[in-house]
Amino acid sequence: MISGGKVDGAHVGSSILGYFPERPVGGKFSLDIGTAGSVAMVLQALLPISLMAEKEVTGIIRGGTEVPWSPTVDYFDEVFLKAVRRMGAQIRLKLLRSGYYPKGGGLVEFKVEPSKELGGLDLIDFPKRTWVKGISRSHNLPQSVSERQSNAARKYLESRGIEVEAIQTLSGKEALGPGSSITLWASGTSELYVGGDALGERGKPSEKVGEESAGMIWRYLESKAPVDEHVADMLLPYLVLAKGQSRMRISNPTQHLLTEIHVANLFGKTNVSLTEDETPTLIVSA
Repeated sequence: MISGGKVDGAHVGSSILGYFPERPVGGKFSLDIGTAGSVAMVLQALLPISLMAEKEVTGIIRGGTEVPWSPTVDYFDEVFLKAVRRMGAQIRLKLLRSGYYPKGGGLVEFKVEPSKELGGLDLIDFPKRTWVKGISRSHNLPQSVSERQSNAARKYLESRGIEVEAIQTLSGKEALGPGSSITLWASGTSELYVGGDALGERGKPSEKVGEESAGMIWRYLESKAPVDEHVADMLLPYLVLAKGQSRMRISNPTQHLLTEIHVANLFGKTNVSLTEDETPTLIVSA
């Protein structure tokens, strides 16, 4: 839709997929996933091409905003897109309504300004001082759920010497079904793109949800790498498109990242490599 392209073979059982893009013009779009499928995953595919459009791309996506096997929209915005914006991209998201499995129905508004040239990133040094912020959400559940998630996360981090600046708690009945989540992100005296999230589910104590997200961000901070593994694998396509060399130390390379490195090098326009240190460095150069 956004590129004006055509797709062949996009059906169950197909072994060949053909994609024929045209020039992305821009405009306003409305996308309904139709299930609790991840809004963040759709944004992963949509944003790079939107940056190359002739005019701004705006719209609304309907689907799952806090669902399994994908980042929450809060993480996507506060951690990943923070890095993309640092490269010069002008992307804005607004979470209008949360959407949980299985009903979905979440609403996210997006706006992308054309950005023909992105700058590279150099993320090697870990900040001398760090602190954590976050947001704990719950819908169609007792208000205490989001508070218990937040309190448990704070207790976990502070007991390990991590400064917690603020964790906002939100609860309401706007979502189509019950659900909860907590997303944490770190800031520091230098650039830092590290976060953790966790989802509530039936029979899972709210305290465990909070501790899960806190444990994730604590492990990343302990690695002393300024970029967490999930930001790294989502960010690589932007680094390949960027001008100049990029370097970033990451906590742990995912299989997604290793696959992306292999595919990026097949294009022959950039050289992408990963050092074998304990906290490896991803290097992208023209």
